[in-house]
Amino acid sequence: MRRSVLVRIEFVSTRHHDDERPQRVQDLHGAFLRGEHLGQAPVGVRALIEATATEDDPALPDPFLHHLRRDAPGRDDRAGLPVPRWSLSRKGLKLESVGYPAICKPAAEDASIGIEQRSVVKSGRALGARLEAMHERWDDIVVQHYVDGREVNVGIVDDQILPVAEIHFDEMPRGMWKIVSYQSKWITGSEEDLGAKPTCPADLPAALTKELERIAITAWRAVGGSGYGRVDFRIDAEGQPWLLEVNPNPDISPDAGLARMARVAGMDYNALIKRICEAGLKQRIDTSPELWQRSLHLSGMSALLAATP
Repeated sequence: MRRSVLVRIEFVSTRHHDDERPQRVQDLHGAFLRGEHLGQAPVGVRALIEATATEDDPALPDPFLHHLRRDAPGRDDRAGLPVPRWSLSRKGLKLESVGYPAICKPAAEDASIGIEQRSVVKSGRALGARLEAMHERWDDIVVQHYVDGREVNVGIVDDQILPVAEIHFDEMPRGMWKIVSYQSKWITGSEEDLGAKPTCPADLPAALTKELERIAITAWRAVGGSGYGRVDFRIDAEGQPWLLEVNPNPDISPDAGLARMARVAGMDYNALIKRICEAGLKQRIDTSPELWQRSLHLSGMSALLAATP
């Protein structure tokens, strides 16, 4: 059976009028595509039209990338970055212990999909029940040691570090885990939405801010980041920052976190988008046959073409 995949891609044309192919594209597929087998479709589209992206390529194989956390365990240690203990849960495979409490997240989702209050567990029995329920929908689940503490974000645009932002959980109802869940992000007026308030700049000691910036840019470069992105952290009770993930394609709508950080840095929304486009224009266009074959594989088109009569 053939399937149609809806992909939204905004084209940024910088070529002369006699060449209709765009030179750069902005991928906004996250709102439409769900699941690891579909999330790479825009990569193939970009290769087809011989264009580069203004955001980072979500195909980078690194555990810090939210789409592909599962592909390179140990990279965090080699890069010298403080990442909470984590393991990958797949049906039929033994799960390594990460300690408790632990948080369970789909390995190939974004926008806090699959993250809810019951994602945080405090025992082996609760973990087993949660994973059983999640595996009904997702193949790969990241299980990570839960760090209780402050949550902060570091935005990056073309290697410029933006002011650090913080998610305040002061109004989170008692008994609820202080996490940015799906309810927090998307269900306006819910208890978890009202209990998780973003602010920028974060009220942090200068030394801690510098350390967050150092870790963020190190992680960004370790995964080959380009264009723009966001690095998420937890800060424990001792003031130790813990890297949760590098998001290579965060929300850039006017009321989202990256735009908020940019405004604090003196960059209005138009200036932010202009800066992102300029960063994309500096990227080299790769038109090699190897990229085309890789794009077919990552987008799932190879399998679809093979299955087509």
